[in-house]
Amino acid sequence: MDRVALSGGGALGSAPFREHACFREVSVLNFFCRPERFGGLCALLIVSVLFASSAWASVPGEGPRAAAARSVNAFALDVYRQLALAEKGDVFFSPYSIVSALGMSYAGARGETAAEMGRVLHAGEGFHASLGALVREFDKSFAGVEGGPLLATANRVWVQKGSDLRPEYADLLSRDYGGETARLDFEGDSKGARDAINAWVEERTRKRIRNLIQGLDPSTKLVLTNAVYFRADWANPFDEGGTKPLPFHRGSEDPIDVPTMYQREHLLYAEADGLQLLRLPYSDDLSMLVVLPRDAEGMERLAGRLGEESGPELVEQWRKGLRLHDVEVWLPKFRLEKRYSLNELLVSLGMGRAFGPDADFSGMLSEDVPLRIDQVVHQTFIELDERKTEAAAATAVVMLRATMLPEKLSRVAFRADRPFLYFILDDRTGTILFMGRQTFR
Repeated sequence: MDRVALSGGGALGSAPFREHACFREVSVLNFFCRPERFGGLCALLIVSVLFASSAWASVPGEGPRAAAARSVNAFALDVYRQLALAEKGDVFFSPYSIVSALGMSYAGARGETAAEMGRVLHAGEGFHASLGALVREFDKSFAGVEGGPLLATANRVWVQKGSDLRPEYADLLSRDYGGETARLDFEGDSKGARDAINAWVEERTRKRIRNLIQGLDPSTKLVLTNAVYFRADWANPFDEGGTKPLPFHRGSEDPIDVPTMYQREHLLYAEADGLQLLRLPYSDDLSMLVVLPRDAEGMERLAGRLGEESGPELVEQWRKGLRLHDVEVWLPKFRLEKRYSLNELLVSLGMGRAFGPDADFSGMLSEDVPLRIDQVVHQTFIELDERKTEAAAATAVVMLRATMLPEKLSRVAFRADRPFLYFILDDRTGTILFMGRQTFR
């Protein structure tokens, strides 16, 4: 459990912020993530990775890892706003995985195609090197040693037999993405190529992501893939004996009973702008931040706020405003799998040229072949129970020969019994690794 100095009342940004802790005693708070209050995952769960000198310290303003974290987080909130509008129920995705796969594509883009992709990815100078530094830090810090958290990332580029990557592009992929290269015969055996890629993804995600790619055009020239696997035990496990069915409220729909876990622990907690905020720690600087609106319409308003330019700063304010409390927690256990085709979403964010006949990916192949993105697919898995959280994600960017257009505190309760948003975070850098909305719809 985190030990932090208790302070008096304070402000979380410009919004009203109620501080329930004092110097002499810790009040008892109830954090009930009720199913009745959830519409999507009644709360927003944010799993992100934050690197700083100590847990919950501010992320340094400079440095390659901090720059990569800012890019991933800004992209995460852009994507969440789009998915929250398009999806009626649960949302779960890994911005870390998507940025990794698109980053490899961006490295081979040129001209206006590169400019558009850079804006969507919030890529600054040294983007590829900074992302590489972040991945290496994760690999070093979360290697799953002696039962500790495991965060495993893998990248691979699959190239049509007879084609070669430009040497400078291959060097960048190897140096900054750890990207291995493999050759497949998309033209002569597209089904065999698809099966080989899917088998690699399945292996890298401990069989949690299956059949990522469902079909490949014979004109495919290369496929860029990322796979992420995450597993971490709670620092304070829930007692399995305390789990029981409780109502989960879904707005205008009838409530349903869902298995709901219970614990009472000293945890970091805050309230601001009609939200309850709770940090559930794993070990070794990883945590889940659960954001629970107090009313049914809160999820829609929250999506709008997170989609604004100040969205990343808002998450950072939430993080910094947390204080230690004695909290009673009710949280649903759940398992969720999601699949997304991201073409339209990415076009709406501003990188439409990459999908069209005027795309410029001339930095990828040695041969003079015009390329465009045919599809960007993303698939995720999460299972949350009394002992642990397990999550996985994979992203594939499929590149075709560009010959045709693409298709179109007093005692408080935190009851996660209504839709919520959630993030999985690293507590040193603030990078959002996974992000979701749970609604049980």
